[in-house]
Amino acid sequence: MPHLNRPADQIRVIEIGSSHVALAEFSRQKTGRLKVTKFAHAVFPYDAASQETVSRAAKTAVAEVLARWGRKRRPIRVVIPGHWTLAKGVKVPAVARAHRDKVIQFEARQCIPFSLDEVEWDYEVLEETDAELAVLFAAAKAENVASCVQWVRQAGFEPDAVHSAVLASRWVQEQSPDSAGPETGASLQVIIGARSTHLLFKDDRKLLLRTLSLGGSLISRGIAERLAISTVEAESVKLEVCRDEVDPSTESPASQVVIESVEAFRTKLRGEIKRSEITFRRQYDGGEPVRIILAGGAAQGSAIQSWLQNEFHRPVQRLDALAGVDLAPEVVEAIERFGRGQCGDLVGAAMAPTGEAATLNLLPKSVRAIRIARARRPRWLAAAALVLVALVLPGIHYAQIARARESAMRTLSQELGPVAMLHERNQNYNERLDTLEREAKNLRELQQARRAWVSFLADLQQCLQQVEDGWFERVLILPSEPGERRAAREDAGKVGPDAVVPSLPLRLRFSGRLLDRENPLSRVSQSSYERVTLLLSRIGESEFVEAVEGERFDASALGILRFDFTVVVNPRKRL
Repeated sequence: MPHLNRPADQIRVIEIGSSHVALAEFSRQKTGRLKVTKFAHAVFPYDAASQETVSRAAKTAVAEVLARWGRKRRPIRVVIPGHWTLAKGVKVPAVARAHRDKVIQFEARQCIPFSLDEVEWDYEVLEETDAELAVLFAAAKAENVASCVQWVRQAGFEPDAVHSAVLASRWVQEQSPDSAGPETGASLQVIIGARSTHLLFKDDRKLLLRTLSLGGSLISRGIAERLAISTVEAESVKLEVCRDEVDPSTESPASQVVIESVEAFRTKLRGEIKRSEITFRRQYDGGEPVRIILAGGAAQGSAIQSWLQNEFHRPVQRLDALAGVDLAPEVVEAIERFGRGQCGDLVGAAMAPTGEAATLNLLPKSVRAIRIARARRPRWLAAAALVLVALVLPGIHYAQIARARESAMRTLSQELGPVAMLHERNQNYNERLDTLEREAKNLRELQQARRAWVSFLADLQQCLQQVEDGWFERVLILPSEPGERRAAREDAGKVGPDAVVPSLPLRLRFSGRLLDRENPLSRVSQSSYERVTLLLSRIGESEFVEAVEGERFDASALGILRFDFTVVVNPRKRL
């Protein structure tokens, strides 16, 4: 964890979740450990069908919890739900520090599917080399963040930071005693919440974070649809079965529906974990996780822990956020009622760095500007006092110093005439060297692209051999979108001619056919569609492919399945 600049003695954190609001006050002891001195929480029913109802309930819960505190106008850290946050790790070219912010802002536009004016976003540089930077972006819709900040301010408190729940849990893992030491290797943290599941792969400074639309509410919605009940009732049925209050071995329709919904959730989660692990190894050079850390309010109970261990054959441990935190006697009972496993976001936000080391703070820009202005006000007053003192001091002494310096400058200018000529000559040589280096770089990139094309075509040939009786008829290079080209030209002009601007994505449109030997005189069978789907999946796993999109199938010809799809080439491979 980065060094904290002048850590505060009292830290207040409020977490606004999908179905609860929790508030904790931490004190920092002389040993550096945190201690929970106050705790309160409120629970409200979650209804996926009415987000407006949930928002009103959350606002009421925030006011109710903060009303118990008494002391107003104190700084407080706000934790927003993880499913509100888009977090993505990317690699950007290493450029001069003067141009770094512009290049990172360019990458942010590509990663965040909204206008930057519509979101609150921040970034953290995870790793820096001579060639590139590993950057972690985090963004949330500005209206959602503004609502939470407004609720807290209306209750009389001043937010000084806004953290995402999933990113707050990351600090708990890094501070955990089990995470100390480089010998522990790579790890996978699975955070299962009510609305989403987050996969956090970590290997030293390498990090991959994926947010999945899989959460406890997905199971509840499936149960509600099949049993024709409300999501609130479905949540109650799910908890009864999962907590063994109802025997799942019985033939009751409710228990069987819960079992099938849970199994469907696990099947989707298994596939996403395996795909994400491949991405972490190939694109981020991360190691294979040697352990799985389970966290999140929807991951309580032993069933999910044993299932993960049996499925992936790796040790699975539950993240105990309170293992490195002391508890005051008066808060123990309240925390146990709330659930120790749900305290990770509160503890993580309290451990998050502040001051110059602070990162991934989604506090609205308007609120941040007000705080900066307040912090600088004493400096302005001190500067005004110094100016006033300077005006009343005699200026004769400074005039004499100025005349002496002007005489010295004239003498020095005469002596530096030859040096200036040599400097101009060196600049001309440097410009010629820069031109030659750019030309050499272009030639190297062309050579690399030629080798990359050979490897890419070999991958396609291998994929065709695996499915058999298939061939490509045509490959077209699709033009870039006008908006992409215009944005690239604008950003290239902003960062300057010597800066590295990411290239536009290359899209290839493939047309091919698949022969159905089993049905040569009739329409193709379902197995032919499965073979084409397997072909597209294999192509998507290639290191040269970033995405496969725009799939289209035509089974009008007898015994032949025509297919078209678009391959988005991995921009890092520079075909």
